[in-house]
Amino acid sequence: MGLGDGSYGVLVSENSQARLKKEGIRLGNPDHNEARVLFTTQQMVDSRLHNVDVFRVLDEFFYRHEPRAVRIWDESMLPGEALTLNLDRIGKLLEMVRKVDGRLADRLLDLIAAVNGHPNGSTYQIPDFEAEHSKALRWLSRNKNEVDKKSKESASTLRLLSGKPVRITHDAKGKTVLTYRESLPNDFAPVLICDASARVRKTYALWEVHRKNLLTLARAAKSYKNLRIHVWDTGGGKSAWSDKKAKLNDLIDGIVQTIKTKPNEEWLIVLHQEDGWNIPDLALEITSLLPDTVRKPSFITWGDHHATNKYVEIKNVILAGTLFFQPSDYEARYRLCAAKPVNVPIGDDDLDDLKLGEYAHVILQALCRGSVRKCAENCCGPMDAYIIASANTQIPKILPDVFPDCEIVRWQPVAQPLSGHVKLAVEAIDEYFAGSTDLNHRLSFSEHRKMLGVSPQMHKNRIRDHFVFQDEMAKRGIVEWGKGARMTHFLKLVF
Repeated sequence: MGLGDGSYGVLVSENSQARLKKEGIRLGNPDHNEARVLFTTQQMVDSRLHNVDVFRVLDEFFYRHEPRAVRIWDESMLPGEALTLNLDRIGKLLEMVRKVDGRLADRLLDLIAAVNGHPNGSTYQIPDFEAEHSKALRWLSRNKNEVDKKSKESASTLRLLSGKPVRITHDAKGKTVLTYRESLPNDFAPVLICDASARVRKTYALWEVHRKNLLTLARAAKSYKNLRIHVWDTGGGKSAWSDKKAKLNDLIDGIVQTIKTKPNEEWLIVLHQEDGWNIPDLALEITSLLPDTVRKPSFITWGDHHATNKYVEIKNVILAGTLFFQPSDYEARYRLCAAKPVNVPIGDDDLDDLKLGEYAHVILQALCRGSVRKCAENCCGPMDAYIIASANTQIPKILPDVFPDCEIVRWQPVAQPLSGHVKLAVEAIDEYFAGSTDLNHRLSFSEHRKMLGVSPQMHKNRIRDHFVFQDEMAKRGIVEWGKGARMTHFLKLVF
């Protein structure tokens, strides 16, 4: 920007200041009030907005004793904070709570029982714990020595939920309560939001349509014709990476074999954090299986998959699974952006649209750590991306919209065994064509469906279009046949 040291300031935490100085990064004018441009972080802004109703009282961000007129937010933004709290997380607070406030512990037990007694989709009024037990809740949410990070987060969320109506839903780990809170003061606007994910997330569209205080500006088109995406159609969520799962070895082996195809090139791998899912040290597991002749890859975890240019020269990026949230998280986010009260239902299709937009957001942010982030003449830098994502998530289906003009190819680094309907479909065809030498021997799709007891749609989408089934047919010399463009039969080629 060509700014002199006196023209800009950097407002970050003391730890961040020390790190930046160690890296040789100048922090500009220490008198931020006299710095024409002030650089800060989302965390610094959010932490201060928690305690005020208006932005104009936060003099740390002032220029010459007045709120700054131009505000640019170079990151994703939501209009507030989505709040969810699982009952199991409340249960884990009980032992610590009882040490400081036995009455609060008893009331939390009552809360768990009451929520469990309500059906999913119902609403419930959380008691105002903050008003009557603020000392204990503050101790839990701020204690750095005796309370673990997740428990502190749970206590902080409980404080924010106090006295509010919530919606009850069911997640993988049991019942959860959800709502949202407004955290952006009205006078925080106007602000220019620069977010690469704005075109793929549904959050901004909901915000614009329902809250009516957001305006989408013209977008600069970017082509991803230099991006080749390799998709491994298999589950890659946290449960798939648990060391109790037999699938773990296949996933690790697939990544190792892929890296070995380009032994002298740089690789970046985005991994899941352990986070209570019994996931082993994946970076160590992968690195230990690579021979010394192969260049060791770099690793980052989901959660640290954005806002860094450190890996922008790397042309091979593997997403070892995708970051998924609980259903309650997506619903709370939808309600926040659409300003939808907890007693108003949301359609399943609307939630699915938001969920796909959030998938697109995390994938775009993660892959853009690599060279695809670059842009020359409206086109991305060359890169090979490798994504582990089951077709059931619909992630492979949305990739052309997330990365216009990209090339998508199948990635199958380890053999996939036959299972389920595909296995039954292949076995039925093998039995039908067994020993056949008839050049016109055909099996109609309708007859094959009857053998399996499946609908035409399932036969097409889950069997005929499944890459494992297609591979098995190719091995057997069996092709789809029909009169004209419409395929109606399987035909076995006899050589």
